[in-house]
Amino acid sequence: MFYSNERELQHELSNMSFEFLTGRKFAYTRREVPVGGCIPDLVSIQFTQEPKINYGSIRWSYKHSFVVWLFRNWEMLSLEKITSISFEPLNRLMPIIIDLESVGMLQKIGESDFVLSDEVVNLQASVIAAEAKLRNWRQALAQAKRYKDFANIVFVAMDATKVPKTEKVISEFRNEQIGLCAIAPKSIEWVVCPTIRDNGIGHEREYLILSAALPTTQTLWSRR
Repeated sequence: MFYSNERELQHELSNMSFEFLTGRKFAYTRREVPVGGCIPDLVSIQFTQEPKINYGSIRWSYKHSFVVWLFRNWEMLSLEKITSISFEPLNRLMPIIIDLESVGMLQKIGESDFVLSDEVVNLQASVIAAEAKLRNWRQALAQAKRYKDFANIVFVAMDATKVPKTEKVISEFRNEQIGLCAIAPKSIEWVVCPTIRDNGIGHEREYLILSAALPTTQTLWSRR
């Protein structure tokens, strides 16, 4: 095998570039990111433009990302509408609304409606999540399925000497829209190219994108 342990494979993977999408010139990567109850070996956030947003006083959380996700999907919302579609009582959501409005991420329109700021609306990005395994492709695929909840692109990376290439395995990965690649020192071979997905992705995606974009949290991410 090329790699003696998964940490070595992760390191090799983190130094590679993934050009699945045109126009995504700015990438922020991070290894072993806790998100959505799981920990992908590598997450890459790819932006169309360098993120230059400044909400430095906010402590970004999953609750914040959930509210932003609601506005991303419904654009303009009143407090009444937010509670009806989220099934959350207003007393739980109001501190988050106030927090987001105080830093300018939410803007009030009229007496009761809110919209996202132009900076957040125009923040175009895609999330890539990868699982690295030396040999156990079944376990890797099972873990990677969970990443579809928050990533636009999901793939499994394996040591090139152990990656399976049978039609059965290829069909399983294709059916799940998950990529499979063989990694060797400074090279990558795609056995199954991942599908680019935009639907059915939850609010954890917003959490990852703004975690990378916000100046207060960028220290955790490496600019590529």
